Parts: sequence; C-alpha cells; structure tokens
Amino acid sequence: MSSWLSHVGWFHQLSPRSTPGDFWGIASANQNDMDGAIRAADAALKGVHVHGSISRYWCVGAKLRRNAWIDALRPNNLERFAAKGYSQYGADGVLHKLFADLGTQNKQYVEFGTGRGVETNTRRLREACGWSGLLMDIGYTDKRINLHREFITRENIVQLFRKHRVPTEVDLLSVDINGNEWWVLEALLDQGFRPRVIVAEANLMLPEGVDHVLKYNSSFVWDRATLAQSCYIGSSALAFQRLARHYGYSTVLIYKPDIYLVRDTALADRGLAYQYTNDVPSLLRQANYNLSSTHPARTGLATICKMAYDERGWTSARELLAQRTAKDGKRNGTHLRRPGV
Repeated sequence: MSSWLSHVGWFHQLSPRSTPGDFWGIASANQNDMDGAIRAADAALKGVHVHGSISRYWCVGAKLRRNAWIDALRPNNLERFAAKGYSQYGADGVLHKLFADLGTQNKQYVEFGTGRGVETNTRRLREACGWSGLLMDIGYTDKRINLHREFITRENIVQLFRKHRVPTEVDLLSVDINGNEWWVLEALLDQGFRPRVIVAEANLMLPEGVDHVLKYNSSFVWDRATLAQSCYIGSSALAFQRLARHYGYSTVLIYKPDIYLVRDTALADRGLAYQYTNDVPSLLRQANYNLSSTHPARTGLATICKMAYDERGWTSARELLAQRTAKDGKRNGTHLRRPGV
C-alpha cells in the first residue's frame, strides 16, 4: 500500500476540504481492495472530478483536470480522458485517446442522430484532425458537412450505408437515435459491417443486472412527457455488452449515457487492455451518470424505469442473439462470440 499512498499529499493539496487522515480512515478497511479505496477517494473528491478540456481547433489530447494521484492509480482507465470539445458529453477526449492508442486505418466515420451537426461526437475529428464521413439525422440536411436527412430503422440501415457508399470498416460509428440503437447496430453487424470503435447511447437508468432491449417499433419516437415515459428509451448496458461479445467487441468505457465498444482485433493488434474492460457493473459504478446502486434516488429511479419497460414491452439481448445464432446456424460462425454470455 505504501507505493500508492505516497500520493496522499497530492490529494490533500487538491482537496482542502478533506485530509489524508480522512482518506486513510475510509481506505484502511480496504487495504486489499484497490478499487474500493479509489471509490472512497472519488467520493471524498466530489468537486475535483470534472471532465477535462480539449481543443476544438488543434488535434491534441485533452488537458486533464482530474486528481493526479488518482490518475496514477488508473493508468489504463479511459474515464479520466473524458473531455468536451463539440461532443455533448466527454466523447471528444475519449475518442482522441482511443485512436491515439489504436491508430487509424482510414479516418472515416459515420454518425447518426446528429441534429444540425453542431454538437456531435465527430465534428472535432473532422475539423481538427482531418477525418471525413457521413452524418444522418431525421430532421436536418447540410451538404457542407455531408449531413443527410434520413429516417433510420433496422430495416433500412444497411441500404442507407450502401446508398452512401460507407466502407465495411470505418474507424468510428456513433449511434444516438433515442430508442432503436441496439436494433440498428445489430442489423449492421449481422451484415458484416465492422467499425473499429462504436459509441452508442445506452439507458443507464435501468438496474445494473437488467438485460433489456426496447421492444422494436420502426416508428418509435422518444416520449419526454413524463419521467416514466422518458425512462423508456434504448437498451441497457448489459444488453449492449452481450451484443458486443456476440460480434467480437469489448466494452471499454461507459460515460454519461454512452457506451464505448472496441473491436477485439483492434485491441489485440496493439496489445491494449483498459481497466474494467467487459466488466459492466464496475464501468457503471464508475460512470459519472450513476449513483451508488444502493442509493435511494438510484433505486427509486431504477424501479420507475423498470416499470416503464414492463408496461410498454421489452425483450432480452440473450434471447435475440440466441435466435440470431439459430437463424445463421449454417453460416461459418466466425462472427459469433460466446452465445451463452
């Protein structure tokens, strides 16, 4: 313990509200539990932990604003690189770090659910880093940024990719359509599209162990009218994890509502292993979006959201992927991953 507790001085400097003694009192019960000690420190450092900043104009990494000694304990944790440039949350910093580690193949992206293209996960890549690609949205078009007005469903997504001549292996796919993300992504992966990195919006309001996929409705529109209805959106983190493993991807980060998936071969090529990879409960607990799984506000919200799904209908990723495996039983199966997960 002495090696990492030597950083306590940094903690005291950056968080004058607490003392090293306060932290030791919390952590001493967890001397054999590094993650427990880190979570205790995170709780003590509430106001210090904000996402970093990143340049909109230069293709350089994020300026981290996280506590330095906490970072020293998490050298392979992507959450600390979250930084906002043009993205809604911290995707600009995370994506910069990921592609700095992974390298790029073609610097091409696809993003849909972009609105007017102002606040997106790919704008900084295009404007500062020399990327190019396709944007799609239900309500907007702009030829200057290759933004096309399209209504996206699982039935037409492959046709749209072919219409716009999307390569099979773009570097990045970002999906945020407030509902059918799981279904659309599964349709693309089933047809052989293999982006190296995927960012998709998940429903983090659902409980940790719930495998829920929104009941499919091609015309689904998110209803914000009430809390219970607004909870009925998208799929759970566990459902995305099962989809990822089925098609050869790993879950490397959950930050705010986004889940980050990286193709296994891309990780293996660079020998990369990020903290909590494929450990969805730990990724959820660390996500800024989440309260403790036992917090009254968290359990109350989870109950409301679970009720909304029970009322309006859901299915499980396990069942859907088992059906896919049976349907594709005569195929060579190289894309199938651990169907029991």
